[in-house]
Amino acid sequence: MLENRLQVARAKKEEEQKNIIYVNIENIRPNPYQPESNSTN
Repeated sequence: MLENRLQVARAKKEEEQKNIIYVNIENIRPNPYQPESNSTN
């Protein structure tokens, strides 16, 4: 039970890190599919 919780927490952390990386990439270079949405967030 505790191991499952740790795995879920770890997966959540990894997802958050991926999201941060993707956001940084989008900020560095505009998204080719939405070139006009640079500062919508």
